[in-house]
Amino acid sequence: MLPALSYSQSKSEKYPKQTVINGDTVVILSLSQANEMNQSFIEMQAKLDSINSVADTLKSVVIVKQNEAQNFEWQFNKASRELDRKYIRQHRLEVGRDIFLSVSMITGFVMMANYLNQQ
Repeated sequence: MLPALSYSQSKSEKYPKQTVINGDTVVILSLSQANEMNQSFIEMQAKLDSINSVADTLKSVVIVKQNEAQNFEWQFNKASRELDRKYIRQHRLEVGRDIFLSVSMITGFVMMANYLNQQ
């Protein structure tokens, strides 16, 4: 077992040392390697936290923009209904005016014809 341990330790100082004991792989870390791994995990966790924070911010922005879009849609529909009502009112007034003018003209024509017939 000692020759395998010394062989695996002589490969490199950068990587953890590995050896097989009773069929199981055992990893031996130096204190500096363990600290380096911990620092790496801390940095990765900070990056993940930052990414999650950005994702949460983006979700909030999306929710706000969806609410704004719904509000604009509601305002558009309200304005559209008001314009439709104004158009219908205006159209009714135009039809009423046309009917009034037609009736006035017919009445005037009938009265004039009746006057001329009496003469």
